[in-house]
Amino acid sequence: MDIAELTYQFSLLFEGQGSMPAPPWGSVYLDRENLLLGETAQAYRQFLRANQVELDTDLNEPEDQFGLMILAMAYFMETENDDAVVELLGTHLLPWSGRYLELLAEADESGFYRALAVVADEFLKEVSAAYDVTAATHQLYR
Repeated sequence: MDIAELTYQFSLLFEGQGSMPAPPWGSVYLDRENLLLGETAQAYRQFLRANQVELDTDLNEPEDQFGLMILAMAYFMETENDDAVVELLGTHLLPWSGRYLELLAEADESGFYRALAVVADEFLKEVSAAYDVTAATHQLYR
């Protein structure tokens, strides 16, 4: 598979060409109306501020995007802020990421991203076990 094909698949899956089978933002799953920047996104933004983290990606994208949350988690791991890792996982990421990764794994658009979803799910299981994290229970709306 060439880079142009992967770029096209990325666009189909994550940039909203047509129906987006697996939106990568937590608020889409946790908000009754499936809206970006819902209450859970605002709570995550406050969590980042409380931990002196500002994500500056030069993109106009909500912070509760799956990849950005993994990036923040890696930062907290690197700086040995275990409490922040546990809160990020248990409160902000794990409550919805399983559904997101399930939808991504089921998407017909790309075998590459289906495989990546499986790897990401296993990674989160390993990290959660290592940090003894239990995910908060939330109703999912997607």
